Amino acid sequence: MKEYEFNLSQRDVESFFKPIRRKEDIFVVLMNSLKQILSHNAYSIPIGNVKGKMVLIVSKMSRLFYFTEEKFFSIHFPFTVSDKDDSLLFSSKYIDEIDSEMSSHVLSLLLCNKGESTCITDILEPLTDIENQHFHQDIGTLVRELLFMEDGYIRYDYDEKHENGVMHPLNHFDVNYSSKTTFKIGIDSKIDNNFFLDLMNITTDCQYIR
Repeated sequence: MKEYEFNLSQRDVESFFKPIRRKEDIFVVLMNSLKQILSHNAYSIPIGNVKGKMVLIVSKMSRLFYFTEEKFFSIHFPFTVSDKDDSLLFSSKYIDEIDSEMSSHVLSLLLCNKGESTCITDILEPLTDIENQHFHQDIGTLVRELLFMEDGYIRYDYDEKHENGVMHPLNHFDVNYSSKTTFKIGIDSKIDNNFFLDLMNITTDCQYIR
């Protein structure tokens, strides 16, 4: 198992912890995470400015984890990771290298209709405007891979603001994100980062939620 830990600034926390309502929101988090890791921004935050952390675990379960004091969430990480010269490189089944430029183009496509209701099929249309045909094909391939991935979203909240008895417990998990599929699982006490990491780890003994 490989584990990589990165510090998050307040700006990072505000970016990563925006509400997730659609699959496109998962893509934005994933692409921004790649960009931050590739640019080494996640290593260079002064200790006094650290407001959270991001953990990448690559094993039989490959996931990204995001932590603040009161909220944790995790998504599936669909890429292969390799180490080279103290840097991380990312690839997929069909793409040899997913770099910062490629993730920027995917983000541009995802945000092209910012402020409007974006149909996922609209994302593919602007790809024809990219001059480099091979690069164009790789971006189209990456978007298609993302569209068909299972994102495995789960969030833990310690939510004093919205606590409402057994309808909205103080400590709870939110599973899935769309209004038609999401549901809560209440738990009796606050959990820590290690419990959340172990809960998702299929190579360790199963956790019981009490």
